[in-house]
Amino acid sequence: MFYMMASAMFLMAACKEDRVTGVSIEPREVVLSLGESMVLTATVTPDNAKEQTVYWFTSSPDFVTVDDNGRITCIRDWEYIRYSDYYDNYYDYVSIYAMTKESQFEDECRVWFVSDKNLKLSKSILSMSVGGKQTLTATLFDRIPSNQTVTWSSNTPQTATVNAATGEVTAVARGIAIITAATQDGGRTASCTVLVDTDILLSEDFETGYGTMLTRWTFDNGSYTNRWHVGTATENGGNQSCYISNNNSNNRYSGNSECNVRFFRELNIVSTAENPVIISFDWKVQLIEQLFDNSSRSNDRLTFFIEDDNGMNETAILTNSYAWQRSEITLPSMSGTIRVGFRWYNAPRNNSSLTAPGAAIDNILIYRR
Repeated sequence: MFYMMASAMFLMAACKEDRVTGVSIEPREVVLSLGESMVLTATVTPDNAKEQTVYWFTSSPDFVTVDDNGRITCIRDWEYIRYSDYYDNYYDYVSIYAMTKESQFEDECRVWFVSDKNLKLSKSILSMSVGGKQTLTATLFDRIPSNQTVTWSSNTPQTATVNAATGEVTAVARGIAIITAATQDGGRTASCTVLVDTDILLSEDFETGYGTMLTRWTFDNGSYTNRWHVGTATENGGNQSCYISNNNSNNRYSGNSECNVRFFRELNIVSTAENPVIISFDWKVQLIEQLFDNSSRSNDRLTFFIEDDNGMNETAILTNSYAWQRSEITLPSMSGTIRVGFRWYNAPRNNSSLTAPGAAIDNILIYRR
């Protein structure tokens, strides 16, 4: 009798020890950009629980997927969520859930989206003289409290140094340096080009109105619906940029409307192999095919061009990078009047409801090295 009671008590204790009492996910919050992936870890408590099976779920499989092993992948970026024609509301995050087999317990990880505006600098271009000092400031739009610190660095400290904590830039010698601010986790960076005693031929940040831009640049928009516009829908520092718009306001292009538009500036330059002229600019472009899994592929593209008496030479084709990028192009040896500018082309599609952000240009700088 005593043996039977002891056995029963032992079995009851064992059952109690084997029973699942909870599950937790690590990490609890992450930030992902388009295409990034990582593995979450789910821990069932207690450690000796007999049933360790965990099922994974995502609140928005169109944005972030999760597999049976807890691997999450961001398949849409923040701009898609913000501007998609198929969603009345957009979300700052997606919830990933780990649930125990009996569905008694669950835990949540929030996946925050990286926006092109997560990290912004007060200036994208600095022109300085040797010995001068200026301080850059960074604004970080990040929902994770532990990721609010930025660190500053210079790629050419012999030209310009920067205080890693304060962002104070000191011009050391003639030349060009790139000052970069990086978030604590290294996930987001933003850069400023510093020119020390450099011959600047043109600097354009589009901070004046569209009317003023018409006196400085030629806009060849024709009668197209999608056209170049200067406004506040997007920018990379400051308040404005030049971008493609289907309504002279937003940064969107319509897929059902073909267009071939450009804007350019005439310059009288002398560029030689020994003393070349450099053109640098910020750009981003997101095509309909990147936002939607559309079967009809197209030749939509943003190009930088140089035009002289011999015709137009499309020097660089820029596609599919909705995070701001900075490109630098060295002009070939040439002398005289040329046109430098940007061309946007998109083909018509059968599905008239599709739109996407298209192209944007900011902070154009032309200088002699």
